[in-house]
Amino acid sequence: MDSILFIHSAGPQEGREGSQLLAHYLKKECANTHNIIHPAMPSPLDPYYAEWKKEIRRTLDLVEGEVTLIGHSLGGSVLLKYLAEEVNIPFNKLISIAAPFWGINKGWQRKDFILKSNISGEIPYVPNIFFLHSKLDPIVPIEHMQRYLKHFPQAKFIELEGDAHLFMDGLPKLVEVLKEA
Repeated sequence: MDSILFIHSAGPQEGREGSQLLAHYLKKECANTHNIIHPAMPSPLDPYYAEWKKEIRRTLDLVEGEVTLIGHSLGGSVLLKYLAEEVNIPFNKLISIAAPFWGINKGWQRKDFILKSNISGEIPYVPNIFFLHSKLDPIVPIEHMQRYLKHFPQAKFIELEGDAHLFMDGLPKLVEVLKEA
């Protein structure tokens, strides 16, 4: 069975908060096809890249074979930064959902999360990168996904209708993307 590593968003992650409902939806929809790995990331209320990087490395060391990487909100931007810094990570697909592009403007200036300006040259060419983002996302505006387009021209960019950021009712498009070869 293939594995999925799901990295959640920043903020509270208890019960119905943060990425919990999206992770639960993913587990329900993919229970027969994937082993879902959903680690609790350190200090989600006050996250630091170095701590999240350490947890991702620890978790990936426990996974055998190729893995699909899925990051929601901060989790998506952390996975992209992680891939730019690490080499030879065996993954077959990266899916970033509503990820902020750190450094895009004065409101998004966490230095430890900002990507290098030549990020696309840092990450090996991977044809299976997907960015999903709601057109009217009130937390991370669609301009963030559009900025990623400049750095990852090979990626598939999917604008979702509506204003969802947490996807509390699930995300059927995510399941469709997972089924793509």
